Amino acid sequence: ARIERFLQLSEPATIDIAVPSTPANYFHVIRAQALRARKRPLALMGAKALLRHPSAISPIGDFGPGGGFMKIIAGGAEDAAKATGIVFCSGKIYYDLERRRQETGANVRIVRIEQIAPFPQEETVAQLRLSPGAIPVYLQEEPENMGALGYLRPRLEQAMREAGCAQTSLRVVSRPASGSPAGSFHVLHDEDQSNLIDKALNAAVPALQAIESQERS
Repeated sequence: ARIERFLQLSEPATIDIAVPSTPANYFHVIRAQALRARKRPLALMGAKALLRHPSAISPIGDFGPGGGFMKIIAGGAEDAAKATGIVFCSGKIYYDLERRRQETGANVRIVRIEQIAPFPQEETVAQLRLSPGAIPVYLQEEPENMGALGYLRPRLEQAMREAGCAQTSLRVVSRPASGSPAGSFHVLHDEDQSNLIDKALNAAVPALQAIESQERS
């Protein structure tokens, strides 16, 4: 599915669009849809790879009473207040990003946006306020002219302003704009994916940004 086309149809509040990345969140978003009194369409976007991904699991307790659909899921750096960056993403790219974060020890928080539309503004602002000095970055697998970027960028930047972030322009990491949603070779796709993840982590590290700025000047 082309999520950007669904997002074009989602205003004003006509379609709910979610990208659940865990079995429990998938269960709870469907349950919530079945129980809601005022019905409207729900579009779920997800990669088939998550059906067999060894890390895409949920404890059985997450399905029971007391649980519910989480619009965003935050993790990463143990001390949120000291994190150097906060990377927003959705879907299966999170698992590759988290694995690389653990390998490198990057002091970066990762926030999965599980509900794209309506955008979880309050929850996003709250996460940004937990890490006042962090550099906000948005990472997506799709080319820059596709995916959820066009919908999310103004909303994330508005959340950054509301949270009082020093940086008001969102740093974006994605594949270059293209006429095709994917390349032709899986090996090249994996290489691009690895480069995207490294670029996202580097973008969230102030020291590396300073070096890049000096090199450009």
